[in-house]
Amino acid sequence: MNRKKRGVIVGVLGAVTNLILAIGKLVIGLLNGSMAVLSDSINNFGDVISSSAVWVSFMISGKKADKYHPFGHGRFEYVAGFLIAIVIIIVAIEFIISSVKRIITPEPVSFSWLFFGLISASIAVKIGMAVFYHFSNKGIKSITITAAKNDSVQDVFISSAALVSFSLSSLTDFPLDGVIAAVISLIILINGISLIKGTMDNILGKKPDKLLISKIMSTIMDQPMVLGAHDLLLHDYGHNNYMGSVHVELCSSLSLKEAHTIIDDIETKILKEHKVDLVIHLDPVDTFDDEIKILKRKLKKTLQEIDPALSFHDFRLDKENKEITIDLVIPFEMQKSKEKIKSQVQNGFGDKDYTLNFIVDYK
Repeated sequence: MNRKKRGVIVGVLGAVTNLILAIGKLVIGLLNGSMAVLSDSINNFGDVISSSAVWVSFMISGKKADKYHPFGHGRFEYVAGFLIAIVIIIVAIEFIISSVKRIITPEPVSFSWLFFGLISASIAVKIGMAVFYHFSNKGIKSITITAAKNDSVQDVFISSAALVSFSLSSLTDFPLDGVIAAVISLIILINGISLIKGTMDNILGKKPDKLLISKIMSTIMDQPMVLGAHDLLLHDYGHNNYMGSVHVELCSSLSLKEAHTIIDDIETKILKEHKVDLVIHLDPVDTFDDEIKILKRKLKKTLQEIDPALSFHDFRLDKENKEITIDLVIPFEMQKSKEKIKSQVQNGFGDKDYTLNFIVDYK
């Protein structure tokens, strides 16, 4: 079964199951006056929307590329997750307000063994759904299905809290029902905020998986003629749909045809082994000039003395104009300003014969 079909089936089954649970808890909450159970029912109605979004997102994200969307529709899955989060947050805020009102002006809650059994059954159903989502997501690794699984696990605790409230509220004058409803609503709100952060990271463009980066760089560096590689950029267009670019260093003595053949072979290997469509920029490196070797060693030593986290690449020597140009690599977490770092490197390098020019490259 392909990824799109499996995702659609998971979404439809999730939507139908959550709709049944939501309607059942809504009826119980209205008949018995339990705000906690009503909060749980609204949570399940939110799950209906979430599951429907899983269904729709797989329908759309599974569409092939077209002339208007040359990179496919995979990112719609992230957009769907963001919309789900907005709905969850709005619902949570509304029920926090209602729960506070119930705490201030408590209302009686009537107990029924029939309703107790139905809520208990809903907890068992949610456990089953979490297991179903877990095994359905193996092999397709969908963030929306992962979110649905985590939500089902969370719902087990939410429904359990609602069940406790439903069972004990008729035995005490303490506004237990309103308090537990407020706690449930707060949990739903936190879950919505967390989901927004996760989906926004994907929409804005987050750093790719470290393991994938490591595998790509290892594949590149394993090639016999490659001297170095840097500036790997990957763009995520949905599940297993990466495109990107990287700079690869080859000896400048190679002919254009030889270098092109090497680059083509690496691009093909990356696509075949890692499913990443990579464009490689060639950086020629002079490996024979002794002066360049001496200057590189001197610059490397200077950077190590200032901060071991600093590095450089793309060393270019213009002997005629007495200039050295490098890409200075500065980690994002470094506290010093780039102006101060550049000044320290310039002073530390201290070669009177050459002017040192920088292109700052953050990593």
